[in-house]
Amino acid sequence: MKGFVLCGSGYRAQMILSIIQNSNEFKLSSVYTRKRERRDELRSLGINAFDSLDSALSVEHDYVIIASGPNNLESLLFELQKRDERIICETSFLTLSEEERDRLIQIDGYVLEQYWCSFPFCYIREVLNKIGRISQVYLSGLHNHHAASIFFGIFPDCQVENVSVEELLEYQANVIKTGSRRGEEIDREEEEYVRKMKLLRTENGEVFIYDFSSKQYHNRLLPFHIEIRGEEGFITERGYASLDENNRVSFKDFPGFMGLEKFTTLRYSNSDLTLDKEAIKKALELIVCGQWTYSIKDGIRDAKLGALL
Repeated sequence: MKGFVLCGSGYRAQMILSIIQNSNEFKLSSVYTRKRERRDELRSLGINAFDSLDSALSVEHDYVIIASGPNNLESLLFELQKRDERIICETSFLTLSEEERDRLIQIDGYVLEQYWCSFPFCYIREVLNKIGRISQVYLSGLHNHHAASIFFGIFPDCQVENVSVEELLEYQANVIKTGSRRGEEIDREEEEYVRKMKLLRTENGEVFIYDFSSKQYHNRLLPFHIEIRGEEGFITERGYASLDENNRVSFKDFPGFMGLEKFTTLRYSNSDLTLDKEAIKKALELIVCGQWTYSIKDGIRDAKLGALL
């Protein structure tokens, strides 16, 4: 059983804390938080929490997970590298300066960019080679740096500096509120959201359309959708169509597709974001067994493209 020191006590750290506590494969060695009141709060719950990094790292462990956001991220990463720790970092590079990102490229560690472990992306990865050369991708439903990870999974040879933003559409609209981080909320109250759509083009002419609404993670009335078009077929979140060996169009649903209602309920309004937690757990499992290759360098690349979205 692998032990983890968790750095952070905010929303994302609490999600990872829950994953570790509910796993038979992981154990929580300690939590490091800079806030003494949060340390005391965690201790009252029986958690081995410290407001000293030295104390947190003195507990026997295998990995250190940083889920404390971008503040002091650079200094923490260099400190952990100096101590020869095995580092797992949350996706917190987007708001760093270009100079900070360039300095962090040298840090050896993993990034919990979990979406290729999440339904439906795990199925999409398996069938990408069935639709021929990919020319167009439309993605609605992920924050910009997460969307960038999907972009590079589909166009792995593309370089950030060779991607151009050609179109931008931004507007405001209203929708009935259906959820928040606290859980489901439906009382006919309207909330405003901002929808942004950007068209990116690679140097080879491929098109990536990024579509995101500001309330999208927590409102079931703002749908998730992905469409990948190739010369020999297309892929969506439900399944794919491709030419078979007889040059006939074959349609296949993804195995275990849970249906639109259940998918949107789990993806958007569940307070603990069940699908995200399952994907993060899978990513941690792959790290532990040596099959995860998503590096800090990859996370910084995602942040650079994410800044364009």
